[in-house]
This record gives sequence, structure tokens and C-alpha cells, in this order.
Amino acid sequence: MGKTIVIVTLFLILSIQFQTAFPKDNDQIKKIYPSMNDSIPIGTNTMNMTFSRAVESTVPVNISIYLKHDDTNLLRQIFLCSKQNCVIGDDDDSLTIVLLDITFNVPNATYYVEIDDDFLKYKDESEMITGIKLGNWIIKTTGEYNKTNDDSEIIYGVIRLNIEGTQYYKNLKDDTDDTTYFDGMIKQISESIPVDLLRLHYSRHYLEFDNEELLYMIFRINPPIVGGFNNKSTKDVFDDFYKLLKINSEIKTYLDLKNHTKYIDKIFGLRKASNLWEEIKIKLLYLKDDKVFLSVFIFSLVLLVILTLGGYYLNKDANNLIIFQAAFTLFDIANDIIFLFKLKNNLHDLLIPSIIFTIVPFLVNLVLAIYILKHENNYNIKFKNWFDKNLKLASAIVVFCVGDVGLLHLLDSKFANLEIFEAPFQNEHLIFRGLLLNVIIEDISQLVIQILYAIAITTTEYSDIALLTLITSFVMVFINVVCFAFGIILKKHKKRREANNIDSITLNEARYPTHMDPLHETARYPITSQPSLITYHEIQENRSPS
Repeated sequence: MGKTIVIVTLFLILSIQFQTAFPKDNDQIKKIYPSMNDSIPIGTNTMNMTFSRAVESTVPVNISIYLKHDDTNLLRQIFLCSKQNCVIGDDDDSLTIVLLDITFNVPNATYYVEIDDDFLKYKDESEMITGIKLGNWIIKTTGEYNKTNDDSEIIYGVIRLNIEGTQYYKNLKDDTDDTTYFDGMIKQISESIPVDLLRLHYSRHYLEFDNEELLYMIFRINPPIVGGFNNKSTKDVFDDFYKLLKINSEIKTYLDLKNHTKYIDKIFGLRKASNLWEEIKIKLLYLKDDKVFLSVFIFSLVLLVILTLGGYYLNKDANNLIIFQAAFTLFDIANDIIFLFKLKNNLHDLLIPSIIFTIVPFLVNLVLAIYILKHENNYNIKFKNWFDKNLKLASAIVVFCVGDVGLLHLLDSKFANLEIFEAPFQNEHLIFRGLLLNVIIEDISQLVIQILYAIAITTTEYSDIALLTLITSFVMVFINVVCFAFGIILKKHKKRREANNIDSITLNEARYPTHMDPLHETARYPITSQPSLITYHEIQENRSPS
């Protein structure tokens, strides 16, 4: 009984191996590779068949390979079984089929091989070799995948439409047709690579014509998604698409047979958005399409405008724009911190300077703010009285001043005629000098770091937070330099005005001494110490020679 079970089991195993060693419904093929009971690594670029007798070539017929995705078969490549692609072995009983290395490019996937009838015939005989029907040769790939060492989260790619595609686009009637066209284009690109549709995105706002009047299209490749069928890295997906566009015309892919992707210019191919300024423009356009970002931005802007206009209505002479400066300073602080923590692995040599010029300015601004408030409390009785009444507000402003000591001017901005914003500072020059110091050690230093980072990093790694930090750093330098220059001008103007006032008062006293003014109480009594009025003639007489 035991021997019978062993024999039956062995028979079943051999039977399964025998059945999977060649495709279904074709006993002319003795053996195939890859066999249907083995998985192959992605990138495999050959298939092999062994026959029972010697074979030779016939008129070339089509060989097609498909990826099974859900209920759809996506064409990977179709080509003629010519001498270039189908090589008969030296012993004449085997055939090697040469493939593209991107044919089997998705890990843990299922592929079908289809070969038309009469692709070979027995040598010195008239009998033809029967082809392989779709579904009779099934090939699987392993789940193993050596991810490319790449820290990029997003890559922006550029393709160009050929003359026919550009003309087709120009003939579209309205925005609806425009959207439908490029939605179809991006869907067919995703099926050609293939990759999950959610990982590809284009902005219809970034379409432009080159010098040859051909249309450029820029799209974004996102990181792998949870539950996606293709979890290859962003760079590997980009490389697969790049290779797909470099295939010679003798081999057709899904890309060539679809009504939208057939218009892609293969001579131009696929390129990265390598120009930093171009990528910055693209990122800004994508931010423009981000509904959450737009909602938060518009809400914040409207709120700031309402506060500013409300403050102006209540007190036109107040420094109402300080609200915008305070909001932007806080935004700049948040960006600097997020940039440092999120991109610390990409900063390399800039990591230490970034830490220094983030922490040191915070500490310097905090110390300066505390010193200025303490100095005013000690030497300015009016400020001390105000400070005692508004201790909580002043303490909160000090915390905000870690980003910019100039925010102390919130306290004397006279915003909305509120007493809490009417601090009587006596030594404003201390705040002014602190602002100058902050521009040097924080704003300019951060801008230099951002520029060096943008130059050093490849654009495929240039993230949105780096872009925002670069923009805010530039704006902060611009605002503070303008404020600093404006402060110098106002200071000189104030001194000139005070000097003019003093000169005017002195001149008036010289012309109209108070003892000669009948309305002045000192006019009732002679003031001998008061200088008498000297006329022009008396001066001339004194100057004339004796």
C-alpha cells in the first residue's frame, strides 16, 4: 500500500512538471523557458524553446507579450519573429527569443505569451510548428526587487508631441476637449509603463510650445502608493518610461498603438525637468492646483487683509502693516524648522551651518528682546506703567521675537487704537540695531544656505518645502532690508525736521522777543536780560569803518 502511494505521488509530481515544461495544447514544443511553474526575476530578456526535431525559419510572424492587470491584458511588446529577434541554436532544435529588458518589469506579476501559427517549420520537412494561443504560456515574475538607491520622492518628466499631435491639440475646441485629451494621454502612459494611474499627474497649466512650435507636456511621477500593483521607485518608473521611448521602430508597444500616446515624439524622448527655475515654476503651478493649499492660503490672506483694513479704519496713523510682517515672520520660522528636520539627510555639508543659523538667531533675538524690555522697565517710567498693565501680551510677543526682534514694534504699533499696542518705547534705536543684526545672522545667512542647497541638489530631489523656504528667505531679506533702509531715511528726515524746528523757534524768538509781545505776561515787566532787536541798518553801521 505504501509503495503504491509513493508511486502515485511521484507520478503526479512528474506529471505536473511535464505539463508545465511546455505550453498547453502544443506537443511539438518539448521544453520552454521560462516554464510555467517557475518565477523569473524582472529584467529577464530572453525566452527559449526546445523542439523534438531540428527546425528552421519561415516567413516571420508576430510574437506578443502581455501583462495581466485586473481583467485587462496590457501589451508589453509585439514584434516579428525575424532572425534578429528569433535565433535558432547551433543544434537546430532550439529557439532563443530576444526581448527588451523592460518587458518583464513589474515584480510579482503575471504575463502571457502569444505566438502566431507557422512561426517555424521542421527542417527538411513541410510540417509547420503550431503557434501558442493567448493564455497557454503563462510567465510569472518574482516579488524580489532591488530598489534603486534614490531619495527622490517626486520626479518631473518632460515629453514633446510630434507634429501630428501638436496639430491635433491646436484643433481642440475648448478646455473640456483639452482636459479629456490629456487625461487620456496620462492614462495611456500609465498603462504603457505600466504603473498605477494615481502615481502620474500632469498640470494642464504647464503646456508650452518650443521654437519648432511643438507642444511640451510636463508631468509628475509620485512615490509608490499603498496597495499599488507597481511599487518600483520613482526613478525606476522614470527609467522604464525612458527606455520605452527609445525602442526602435521594428518593435511595437502599447505606447505605439494607442490614440494619444502614439503622438509622443520619440526623437525628443523623455527628459527630466533639469532647469531649477523651470521646476520652481512647475511646483508653483502644482501648488496652484492644490485645493487644500489654496483654501488655507486664501483664508489666511483674507483674514490678514480684514485685520489690516480694520486697524486702518480705527487708526489711520498706526503701523497697520506690522500684522503682515508678523504673520510672514512666523511662517518663515515654521519653514526654517520644517526644512531642517525634513531634509536633514539631504543637506550633507550644509547641515551644520543650517543648524547654527537656525538656533543662534533664535537665541540672539530672544536675548535682545528680553534685554530691551528690561532696559525700558528700568529707565522709562511710562513704559514700566504700560508693561505692568499688559504683562501677558508683552510676554507673548517676546516669544514671537525669536524669529525677529523687530516684532517688538507690535507693542508700539498703535494698531486699532488699542492701549495694548501703545507701548511708549524710549530707546527705539536698540530695536533698530537688533533688526540689523537679525538681517545679517538670520535672513541673509538662511538665503545663502537655500541658494547653495538649490545649486547643489539635483532638481529631481528639490522638494516643495525647499522651494517654500527659498521663497520666504528671499522675501524676508527683501522686507527687512527695505524696512532697514526706510528706517534710516525716516531717522534722517526726523533729525532734519527737528533741526528745522529748532532753527525756526530761535529765529522767531530773535525777531519777536517775549518782552515785546503785549499778549505775553512777561511784557508787563522789562526783562533786561532779554536781547534787544538789532536792525539791518545797525549791523551795517557796526561793520562800516570808523
